[in-house]
Amino acid sequence: MLPVPRRWRGACESGTEFNSSNCNPKLIGARSFSKAVKQLNLTISLPDDYDSPRDYFGHGTHTSSIAAGSLVENVDYFGYAKGTATGIAPLTNLAMYKVLFANSTIGATASDTLAAMDQAIEDGVDLMSLSLGFPENSSVDNPILL
Repeated sequence: MLPVPRRWRGACESGTEFNSSNCNPKLIGARSFSKAVKQLNLTISLPDDYDSPRDYFGHGTHTSSIAAGSLVENVDYFGYAKGTATGIAPLTNLAMYKVLFANSTIGATASDTLAAMDQAIEDGVDLMSLSLGFPENSSVDNPILL
């Protein structure tokens, strides 16, 4: 695993069910962006989601493991596919920026996503991978497309 880059300016933020101590040499940053969701008076609370960087549904954890999962030996799936599991770039660091919540709307999510992307650049992230899904809408209604 690569050391934390000296140019790294990010942070590991605490929140519901997530402490900054969860970060380590692999996960060097974790932030949560929900300002727009909260401005719409939408709640982020259990049992629906965590108001923190913690991944409630597991999608972000799954996709980041595919991209940068560390080498794990002697794995199998119910006795099948025995071997070594690894992500595409296992020696890289990860910084997670949570932008989707159970009660998000497309507008709030788009605003929070753009804020997270800006913060990632400011923090020193070299590469961003976003795996987000939105209901179809016209391009004039989606600030990410504009």
